[in-house]
Amino acid sequence: MDAKAATEFAKKLQVSLTHVVREEYEMVILKEIFDSRFGKYLIFKGGTALRLAYRSPRFSEDLDFTATKGLSVEKFLVFLKGLTRLSGIVKVEAREKFYTVFALVKVKNQILPTAISIKVEVSKRKKEWVKGRDYDDMLISSEMAVFRILAQVARI
Repeated sequence: MDAKAATEFAKKLQVSLTHVVREEYEMVILKEIFDSRFGKYLIFKGGTALRLAYRSPRFSEDLDFTATKGLSVEKFLVFLKGLTRLSGIVKVEAREKFYTVFALVKVKNQILPTAISIKVEVSKRKKEWVKGRDYDDMLISSEMAVFRILAQVARI
């Protein structure tokens, strides 16, 4: 997105340019995740899921997921670190914690004067998630992106 379009979205939505740029990159990261082999093992949840899947007006600053059985944490960490190949993503710090996979994605582009960070957090807590009861396949979208993403999204 160029600076003019970002400014127009910010005015229309009455939010800062940072919110606009962050959501654009959240969509880019989500597309990469759900287009990858790891997407089938992740359920998108939290504030950003509420906004992008359920149309909540509230902007969120991170991407939250729950992992289902079969996610290779080691390979997923390598995948996350590889996001630096995308334009504007300048650094990814990713590591495994006891109950989570955590990544901090640093974004720098020409629209904002300073870099921003997007937190990605994947819960590894053992819980059986049932499709149709706990989550559904949904199309997620944003005005800040020209594409939609088919994702597994937690029910509210």
